[in-house]
This record gives sequence, C-alpha cells and structure tokens, in this order.
Amino acid sequence: MGEKKGTRSESDDEIVRQVRNGNRDAFAQLLERYGDYIMRLVRRHVPQDQVEETAHLAFVRAYQSLDNFKKMGAFKQWLENAFSDTSDVTFLEEGSRKEARELLDWALAKLSPEDRMVIELVYLEELSVKEAADLLGWSAANVKVRSFRSRKKLHSLISGLIKG
Repeated sequence: MGEKKGTRSESDDEIVRQVRNGNRDAFAQLLERYGDYIMRLVRRHVPQDQVEETAHLAFVRAYQSLDNFKKMGAFKQWLENAFSDTSDVTFLEEGSRKEARELLDWALAKLSPEDRMVIELVYLEELSVKEAADLLGWSAANVKVRSFRSRKKLHSLISGLIKG
C-alpha cells in the first residue's frame, strides 16, 4: 500500500508552505497521503483501544509543529518522528495513570468503609459537602471533618509506601 496522492501533484514541501501561509485546508492533503501509514505505525506501538486517539494526536502535534519542519529530510520521516514522540508520551502517561490508580485503590482499601466512601464522594466524584451529607445521612460538619481526617489517613498511607 503506497501513500495516496492528493488531487494535485504538489510536493509535501509545497503543501507545508501553503499551511504555513495560512491555508489550513491544505493539511488535509498530507492527512490523505500519510493517514494509512501513520495508522499502521500506531497499531504496532500502542494498545488497540488507543490507536485512533494516538494517531489523531500525532497529526495534531505534526500540524502544530509544522514550523519545525525543515526541508532537510523527507516529510514522511519527520511525520514519523512526530508520531514517535506522541506515542511515547501517550504510552508513558497511560502507564503513570494506571500506576497511580492502582496505588490509590490499594490505599483506599486500607481505609474504613466510611472513610473510603467520603473520600470517593467528595474527592473522586466531586460532590459538594451537602450532596455527600445527604447521600450518607450525615451532617455537613461531619462530612467536612471526616473527609479531612480521611484525606490525612490516605496521605499517610501513600507517603509511608513511597518512603518505605
């Protein structure tokens, strides 16, 4: 499968020049030429459920970075490098989020059910103190005190694990 050519036989450099001069629509020609290629690359480097988002991010990053493209190499190679930077960041961010969530889940499991519930309602689900109090059948003052103490316990658990 080769890259698709645009309706006109403009070079990649010419299309980049047009985009830099304000013709944002010209970038669509580059998407058409290299979309399949980037999708194949992405499929080899990221989990299946992240392919479309990562490819989209790669093209967004490429568009935003066009000023860094110099005619010193092929646009395809430059685009691949933009993709590599995006997929590495996406993969690392996803790994960090997963690790953080596992740590949080571990620490929450160490709390009492009441402490865990108030943390989840107030901080994770971002309910107001009044909404949490209504759901729990507690006073607003009790929710405030309990959420403060629970957060300190959670902090202590996580800090102890990190330092330990």
